[in-house]
Amino acid sequence: MSAVKFNEVGPGIWDHTELIHFFGACLPHRMTIIRLEDRTVLLHSPTRCDPDTKQALNDLGPVSHIVAPSAMHDLFLNEWAGAFPDARVWIPPGARKYFSHVPKAEPLPDHGEDAPWQRELTYVRMEGMARLHECVFYHEPSRSIICADLFFHVEKENPPLIRIAARLGGFYRKLAVPADIRWFLVRDRQALRHSIGKLRVLPFENIIVGHGANTIGNGAAAFEEATAWLA
Repeated sequence: MSAVKFNEVGPGIWDHTELIHFFGACLPHRMTIIRLEDRTVLLHSPTRCDPDTKQALNDLGPVSHIVAPSAMHDLFLNEWAGAFPDARVWIPPGARKYFSHVPKAEPLPDHGEDAPWQRELTYVRMEGMARLHECVFYHEPSRSIICADLFFHVEKENPPLIRIAARLGGFYRKLAVPADIRWFLVRDRQALRHSIGKLRVLPFENIIVGHGANTIGNGAAAFEEATAWLA
């Protein structure tokens, strides 16, 4: 039995958070773990690869898919690909140049409905955002959308530098699109608005974020507040 304990978010879905160094500060980084219908496991934005985490994943089931949902989430992919050589490694469509160091990577299909896990897990491509190429996933059994960098939500228990950055970025103690992403990476507001609209119609209750606190329950209201700047 592993010393690592995952947090159960809902039916067939868990998360695991570690701190990573980002521009001199410690940033919370979340891995989301999904057990698929075939009893294998999908890793969304994996955290650091170590023996205890690997053992905890083996306790859930064999890892069949390793997903980088954003072009900024390329850490640890090769380590996990080596740890689970039979798993497929997926990256966002159109982001190959950011993953040249991950030879095993293959792009996600352009449409989430064409993915191997389509019956229980789909995704929406976030158009109009330069560099990120993010795909936001929807896990129907737990009624959760799963983000990488679209939303941040940093709470007060985080290190001081991250709390300062969160205040400046507008995501301290609330779900929000960081100011730097809104200012520098959103190149086509209409395209992004269209993608957000595809998420809005999904029957989700929870929002799982790549960095910070999840929104469990009442996710639709938090989503509307976090995307109001696009209206």
